[in-house]
Amino acid sequence: MFAAWSKVMRFCAVAGLCLAMLGCPAPDVLLALIVSPDTLDFGVNLNTLSFTVRKIFSERTLPPFAIEANQPWISVNPTTGNSVGPDDPVTVTVTIDRTNLPGGENSGVVTVESPGIVARQVSINVSILLQTQFSVDRTEIFAGETVAFLDETTVAINEKPITSRTWNFGDGTTIVWNITDPVTPGDTDPQRMKPTHTYTQAGLYTVSLTTTTANATDTETKTNLIRVKPTALPTADFSFSPESPLANSPVQFTDLSTAGTAPITGWDWNFDDGSTSTDRNPVHVFTMGGLYQVVLTVTTAHGNASRSRLIVITAIGPTAAFSATPLQGNVLQVFQFTDESTPGTAPIDSWFWNFGDGKTSTGQN
Repeated sequence: MFAAWSKVMRFCAVAGLCLAMLGCPAPDVLLALIVSPDTLDFGVNLNTLSFTVRKIFSERTLPPFAIEANQPWISVNPTTGNSVGPDDPVTVTVTIDRTNLPGGENSGVVTVESPGIVARQVSINVSILLQTQFSVDRTEIFAGETVAFLDETTVAINEKPITSRTWNFGDGTTIVWNITDPVTPGDTDPQRMKPTHTYTQAGLYTVSLTTTTANATDTETKTNLIRVKPTALPTADFSFSPESPLANSPVQFTDLSTAGTAPITGWDWNFDDGSTSTDRNPVHVFTMGGLYQVVLTVTTAHGNASRSRLIVITAIGPTAAFSATPLQGNVLQVFQFTDESTPGTAPIDSWFWNFGDGKTSTGQN
C-alpha cells in the first residue's frame, strides 16, 4: 500500500512539474467531483430534472464550485455550491425552456468546475416533437393593406406530419385547415402555410398559429404584432390660367392636390364639354363660350378625392367692316365691295350683304 501511495505521489509530483514548466497550475489530483447522473434526458414532456454534485473522500478542502449551462434554454439552481465529502451532496435542479427550441433533438451541457480540479459535465437532451413558429412580411401597415404570413413550424424527424393549422389574425378572422379538407379547384394555398390577410380597421392585432400532429399540439402567439394605422384620403385641387379664358384659346390646368397617407397615382379630368384627360397638368381648348364645370379626380391606394370648379369661357364676336370701290358711280355701274371684318374668338364662316336696293349676297367680297 505504501509503495502504491509512493507511486501516486511521484506521479503527482512529475505531473505538477510538467504543468508548472508549461506555465499551468497543477491540478490537485487528490480532489475530485462526482456528478450523478451525468446525463439528463427530458424527452418530450419533462421540463425539470436534477443531479447531485459531491466531493470524493479526501481531507483536502474543496474550493466552491460553479455550475453553468452552455445553452440559453437551460437554467440551473443553484449556480454555485460546495461539498465536504461523499455524504454531503448538492442537488442541482435543471429547468428547460422549450419556448423557442426547434423541433427534433436538442442537446446541451451543464458544467461543474472548481479551481484546481478537473471539471465535470452533465449532458442535457431535450426532444421537441413540434415547434410552432411563423413570420410576417411586415408589421406596420395602413388600413386596407395586406400582410403575408409564413408558417415556419418545425417537426421532429420521427414525428408524424402536421395534420392541421389554425391561423387567428386577431381581428375576428381565422383560417383553419385540416388534412381531410378537400383541395378545391383554384386553391393555390391548400395547406394554409402562406396565407395573406387584409386589415380594414386601425389598431393593434395579436396573431397566433396553432399546429397539430398526431402526437402534439403547439401554439405561437405574438402579442400586438400587427399595427394598422388609419388612412387619410388625398385632397384634390387645381388652378387654371388665364383667369378669364376665351373660346378657342388654350387653357392651362395645374394640379394642386395633396396626398393623404398614400401617394397620388392617377389624375382624371372632365372638362364638361365631352373631353377628358389623364395628364397631371393638361392644356385644353374650349371651342364654345359658356359655363363649364371642370372636375379633377385624384386616385391613391387609400381612396379617391374630387374637386370641381366653374369656368366661364368667353366667346367674342367678330367686328364687321368693309370698303367699296368706287364710292360714287352711275346707274348700272359695277361696284366692288371688300370684306374688312375681323374675327372674334372664332373664325368668320359666313357673310351676308344687303345693298339697300333689295338685293343681297352671301359672298365674302
